[in-house]
Amino acid sequence: MKDPVSYARALATLTWQVQEKAALLSLRDSLRVIGAHSRAGDTEFACDGTALSVDGAHVPGNDVGCGPLLDAMRAHRLHRILIDDNVSPKELLLLATLLAGSAADTERSVVRLADELGLWHVRLEGATPEPITDDVRASCDEADPASFTTPESAREQAAALVQRAHDAADAGAAAEVVGALQWLMSAESVAEPAVAAVWAETFDRLGTLPLLRYVALRLCDDRADRAPLVRILQRAGDAGASAAVAHMIAAPTLRERRMLFDTIRELRHGVAVLLRSLQHPQWFVVRNAAALLGEMRVPEAMPGLTALLSHKDVRVRSAAVTAIAALDTSDSRATLQLAMRDGSSEVRRQAFYAMFARAEPIDDGALADAIEAESNVNTQLDMIDVLVRSTAPDALRKLTRVCAFAANTATDPLLRIAAMTALSKAKPSAALPYLRRLSEDRDSTVRDRARGLLAATAGAATAGAATVSSGPTPVATAPLP
Repeated sequence: MKDPVSYARALATLTWQVQEKAALLSLRDSLRVIGAHSRAGDTEFACDGTALSVDGAHVPGNDVGCGPLLDAMRAHRLHRILIDDNVSPKELLLLATLLAGSAADTERSVVRLADELGLWHVRLEGATPEPITDDVRASCDEADPASFTTPESAREQAAALVQRAHDAADAGAAAEVVGALQWLMSAESVAEPAVAAVWAETFDRLGTLPLLRYVALRLCDDRADRAPLVRILQRAGDAGASAAVAHMIAAPTLRERRMLFDTIRELRHGVAVLLRSLQHPQWFVVRNAAALLGEMRVPEAMPGLTALLSHKDVRVRSAAVTAIAALDTSDSRATLQLAMRDGSSEVRRQAFYAMFARAEPIDDGALADAIEAESNVNTQLDMIDVLVRSTAPDALRKLTRVCAFAANTATDPLLRIAAMTALSKAKPSAALPYLRRLSEDRDSTVRDRARGLLAATAGAATAGAATVSSGPTPVATAPLP
């Protein structure tokens, strides 16, 4: 069950730990707690300058556990932090590092830094930017839409407007192109039906990929007012989305690609161009297209996304797994289990947690293989928890194999403890050899835990054996007469 306030406290704790340079084990434990919260769903943290709210619910001012998060958002003038449910531990740690830093240490804001670092599943929003002031204005801005009362007068204005917009595009005057499209939308909204039809037809004539690319270009300006620009692209439908995708492919910086990625999410158009983008030679284009198709829940993308599991770039495979999980089709379970045997820890983790969040049954063999191949101990612990709860006939044998692997080769004390605890609970007799070995472990915590489990397990076994050997208590009978 989602607990937004506890999520805020956990993020605040991690931020404080980064600031205080806490031990790596403490950071790892905090990341595991935050990861569990994040998988419960997308979450919004908002700060109005004086108080914190999570998913719209106000956090009491005396909640000291959330204090470091509120202080960090104030210091960096952050209005909102939005964290997707498929955020990775790396992104969460980078977020905490940004929040823990001093706003005076860099000329760039944490919003810009988050974009440059590629936090695709974390979005930061600062104060609303001021609308950009353009030196160049479309001449049609001076014309009052209400003055065109007949289709004939509107057509004359439309012809002049089309010519000016194309001339502006040839000259690279993006502001004038945008101004023409904005004027047409405004005129269409207030005109009588016959005149509105002229403005609509004119917008469609100008709503071509080359001209709409100028709208996408303006979206990458930090000072731009995004709302009217997004409305133009929405009005243009698939053509608007295609322009945003085309510009995202050509964008020179990660920050610009991220801004356009967020815009395409809002548009929810351009499925055809996104499907074609799955074959693009640039890895980031493929990754972005896969992510968007998943968020837009496009079922026909399933074959293309499945094919991406063999892509050479791990970032593409990870995005494909997340998208496949979001589609939730009849084929997704088998595909995610295939991804659990991927060569990348990040891909395996994404596939496992996708199935875990949906309470999907996971093949015990795939789970055991993933545990042995995994390098992230937090993920290994979660996988062991799932394997312990499995009721499949082969689960116990797989668990024994996994625990033997952990006892013999695992370097992390937490994993050795978790493995022997799980096996002691599931099959005490099978656990005894490993408990004896771990009772002499190099780590004192492992030794103490193993000796305690060994005493309890051996005691239970002895009690059971005594009961069997003694047999039932004989019942006294009177001699026969």
